[in-house]
This record gives sequence, C-alpha cells and structure tokens, in this order.
Amino acid sequence: MFDIDRPIVFYAVSVFVGCICALIFLKYNPYISIIFALIFFIIIYITNKPTFAFITLGFVLCGFFSYNKYFNFYPQNICYIRVLQKYNYNALGVINGRKIYIGGNIKKLKEGEKVKVKGDFKNHIIYERGIIGYYKVNSYEKLKPDFICVLNNFKDKIEKSFSNYLGEDKSSMVTSLCFGSSRDMRSEERRVGKECMER
Repeated sequence: MFDIDRPIVFYAVSVFVGCICALIFLKYNPYISIIFALIFFIIIYITNKPTFAFITLGFVLCGFFSYNKYFNFYPQNICYIRVLQKYNYNALGVINGRKIYIGGNIKKLKEGEKVKVKGDFKNHIIYERGIIGYYKVNSYEKLKPDFICVLNNFKDKIEKSFSNYLGEDKSSMVTSLCFGSSRDMRSEERRVGKECMER
C-alpha cells in the first residue's frame, strides 16, 4: 500500500486519466475507454484504501464528464464569439470558452474583437486542437470594446511603430516576446526563440 503524502497529485492524475478515457470514448472505442478506466481504478483500489480509491474515481469521472461537456456543445444561430486569430480566409474564435473556426462574412473583423454573430454551425471536431467545429457567419454586430480588445489594439499600434524602425519580421518577434504570443512569428523565428530560452 502506498503512503499518500500528496493526494493532490493523484487527484490531478485522475482528472487527466478521465480526459484520456473521454478522448478514447469519443474518438476511438468506448469499450477500450471503459477497460482503461477499470484497470486504473483496480490498481488504485488494490494499492490504497477503499475510501481514497472512490475519491480518485470521483476525480476520474469529473475529468471524463468535463471533457465530454467541452466537445458536446452546439452553438445557436445567434451567439457571441471572440476573434482569437485572423487568417486569410477564416479565423479562430472562442465561444463559451470553446475554440471554433469561423468563416463567411468576416473580412472586417479584427483580432481581439467580440461580436454578436448570426450564422450556421457545422460540427467538425478536432480533439487534438480543442476545436469544436466551424461557424459560417452570415452577419455580425460588433460589441463595445472591452479590456482584451483594447489590449489587442494597443499591441497592434506598438507593432506598427516598431516595424517603422526594425522592419516587419523583427517587430513581430519583439511584440510576440513582449506579449507572450508566437502567432506573428515565422517558423524560423520560433526556432531561434526556443533555442535562446533553452540556453
């Protein structure tokens, strides 16, 4: 029997195991998920007290159901989305704490803006990236700028002022390092930045 000095570690691992079981359940095979969860529970039950084993099982179930709740979400035709990243033809947004690809009528949208959109949702889950699907925007209404939107505009102004002196590539690297984001950096700049941090 293990001496549990730090049970919080076991609880964190249990939540992680619950998420893994949910991923296997949703994407691959429900039976493999159940077998994996049972093996984990039996090991904890044999090596620890029954009370601790059932508490651990509770955390496994919390991880399982929270993972399912994240991906089993279907936005309504009218909803609120924040734009995270803007690409050439689509964008990455957040709706109710869940990542979603958005497309359609989004040309004038800017990163950081929160908008009230009207459109159609297509369920296209990418588990590895936390994407719940694709939302085609037919029309939208910009909401009053909040702190995140103002901060993003401030970042854009700083990047433009830096680009006048440093050039576009170096200014993107400086602002990415300052604001903790690598979305504006090229792959070569990311590699150099990673090597510098590892030294």
